[in-house]
Amino acid sequence: MTTLKTIVPALLVGTAVASAQANAAPQSLGETGEMRRELIGCRSRSEFENVVSIMVAHDQEAYERFKATRVRSGECRFLPQGQAVTVTQAPLFSEIVCVRPAGEIECLWTHGGFVQKATYYGDCPPGYVRLPTHYCTERQ
Repeated sequence: MTTLKTIVPALLVGTAVASAQANAAPQSLGETGEMRRELIGCRSRSEFENVVSIMVAHDQEAYERFKATRVRSGECRFLPQGQAVTVTQAPLFSEIVCVRPAGEIECLWTHGGFVQKATYYGDCPPGYVRLPTHYCTERQ
């Protein structure tokens, strides 16, 4: 279960990572990467900024209400660790980016510090399939 006690420290670490290793995270349009850790993403930037302000304020009641309404409606959802994404919008001087999960048509606004370069690119050998983390595993 995702709670504020697990997300807020991670969000702060994500900010530090983004600042310290800006060149390691794909921040340019069209760059492909993967989610470093699970984090919420929203269809609108304002909704993502809203949930971040709730998380930073440690308002558990508002966070639960946000999840019950925005996540349930599909406006926001959790991007799992290892999810392959492509950066589609990266405003200048912002740590917030819009990423399109692999196979989807819309991007979700999330924190750029949680996006890292993908660990593997290219085709899998015959008899292997691609995992969400970009690694290949033998077809079962």
